[in-house]
Amino acid sequence: MSYCWLEPDFNSQPFPSDKVVGQESDLMSQELFTTLSVKVSLIPEDGIARKWVIDPENFNDRLSRIAAERPVEATGRLYRAGTTIYFDGEVDATVRLDCSRCLKTFSFSVSGEVSAIFMPEVDGEGEEPEKQLRADDLDVQFYDGAEIDLLPPMRDYVAFEIPMRPLCADDCNGLCPECGSDLNKTKCSCEKHQVDPRFSALKKLITSEE
Repeated sequence: MSYCWLEPDFNSQPFPSDKVVGQESDLMSQELFTTLSVKVSLIPEDGIARKWVIDPENFNDRLSRIAAERPVEATGRLYRAGTTIYFDGEVDATVRLDCSRCLKTFSFSVSGEVSAIFMPEVDGEGEEPEKQLRADDLDVQFYDGAEIDLLPPMRDYVAFEIPMRPLCADDCNGLCPECGSDLNKTKCSCEKHQVDPRFSALKKLITSEE
């Protein structure tokens, strides 16, 4: 898998020019990020700003019903406080969804702010309660090793914005329950039998007895 990395905007905030985590480094000439996996040691406390264009194949997730139809654009800023990393950014995506009424595939735009806190995995017994997150800590993620992965919080945001019952339009007429015709395109001659929902269970009982 590969990500397309765009040149950072170094004008948004001054960067330290001599040290990164106690080591001599020329940040202006370093390629800090080549993927959405970010090395913690290269994130200065003053923060860094980046912009990514993510290949749809690397962003898609069948379980979350995410099928991006174009590259996903993301911008964000990373800050470090010790081994804790703070991320604030924005994601702009267009995904393909199936209408819950007429089953037609349509485009759905998702754009908004994303934030996450990355904390290192805790080793040793008796320290597991730190992973029992409170409701207001659901944006906390744990990382193991020297890198964090920004893809999960971005993908989670898009998945959260997808409606439970997607509609291609608020006034979508759906499909005919008798012949299956798309009522947005044509009118069928099927008789419509509307049953009071309060009596639907009784109707099923009568039908089964017959």
